[in-house]
Amino acid sequence: MTLLPTFLPAAEPTPVTLQFERQGLDLDTGAVTDLDPVMGSSDESDLAIGYHADRSPHATLIPSSGAEMALMPGTGMADVTVDEITGATFSSTLQDEPFGSESSALVKTAAGSVFLIGNASEAVESVSFQYMRVE
Repeated sequence: MTLLPTFLPAAEPTPVTLQFERQGLDLDTGAVTDLDPVMGSSDESDLAIGYHADRSPHATLIPSSGAEMALMPGTGMADVTVDEITGATFSSTLQDEPFGSESSALVKTAAGSVFLIGNASEAVESVSFQYMRVE
């Protein structure tokens, strides 16, 4: 029997910056896509960043194109364990939770890949964060 490590092995996450409600990210390819200005989505992106004006951080994660998410508020990217990944419950429903430096999320793409995202940092019109494939 092989035991998984409690914490994720050190890996280099990929940095990316998305404009609020104007760009999306295809996690499987790493491509940043422009969102439809009317519909606010893209057929190619798994994830976009919404803007919630009434709180800080303003960023909210928005799944798209069949992607599902498991949010981990209060858990930084470096603190996510293998047990949390394997036990995650994914949902395609929008969850109005802030996405900031002390929160992470798992995103399962329509292709079945699972990515960990976190280490978010807001600017006036965008959010920079990191992501890495974990499954």
